[in-house]
Amino acid sequence: MKYKYLVWNGREMVSPDYIDRQGYAHWKEDSIQCQSQKIVQFTGRKDKKGQEIYEGDIISKKGAFVVWSNDLACWCFTFKGDHDPTPLFYGDTFMKARIIGNIYANRELLKP
Repeated sequence: MKYKYLVWNGREMVSPDYIDRQGYAHWKEDSIQCQSQKIVQFTGRKDKKGQEIYEGDIISKKGAFVVWSNDLACWCFTFKGDHDPTPLFYGDTFMKARIIGNIYANRELLKP
């Protein structure tokens, strides 16, 4: 799997040309920098409509969003304030998942 990233530029998620060692995104044309905490990685999976699932995407599980779990060493979904992430490969999660937004553009979709 090739590593893919998106960056939140304040209005939308965009694909950078490269990311430097300090965690800043760059574009060859303008060399624009973005903050490293707004870079999200592709999980290698797609939702039921074929859309690529990235870290921070909100899926249609009542405000669940995608995170990496160091403890489980896999991509998971979790809810705001929840400390027990569920692996994305658990059951048929990917077969039913549908991306409805991301944690940067659609914070209102995160339910407590």
